[in-house]
Amino acid sequence: MNEEAREFINLYSSLGERAENFLPEHVMETLRSFVRVCYEEQLDPDIQSAEINRFLLDLKESLPGYTETSLMLTPTEDSKAFLYSSQSNSFKNKLRYAVDHELVGEDDKKRLENILKLSNFSVGTPPVTQQTIDFLYKILLGDEVRVLRKFRDVIGINDDVEEAQWNYMLDVLDQTINQSSVALNQLLTSRD
Repeated sequence: MNEEAREFINLYSSLGERAENFLPEHVMETLRSFVRVCYEEQLDPDIQSAEINRFLLDLKESLPGYTETSLMLTPTEDSKAFLYSSQSNSFKNKLRYAVDHELVGEDDKKRLENILKLSNFSVGTPPVTQQTIDFLYKILLGDEVRVLRKFRDVIGINDDVEEAQWNYMLDVLDQTINQSSVALNQLLTSRD
């Protein structure tokens, strides 16, 4: 069997149940028949080779860009970031177990608790602490949103529509602070 035939067989196995998302039904039927012919035991290998070549030509006409189809399929392996994250969580769970079940002395317990409190400096989102978020509230709004809600009556909001608008504005400000905390944290960590 030549390399082209193997590529079509790999394409067939890669598509699996998702085939209808990528190929028309008549092309998928041709591909199924092709794979069946490739794996059938025939008395005459020349006849089988001729049928394989006929199917290859038919598939090339039906799928002029068949090599790009395999590029559209998503990889089935776990990403390295997910593997790292799961190993990190597993390690932290072991540390928590040691601390919770008093398997270590007091000095080691304090060290392990400090390790568990450390921010995650892995590739990706920088560490965002509650202190960072509180700092943003103080700088941008003067205080937390829940405290600012108390000033509704002071500025003269009496109507239900005005109250709804006030609450909506404070909700948007709250979301803005939480979303911008990542950007500020990046700025602060780049200075260190």
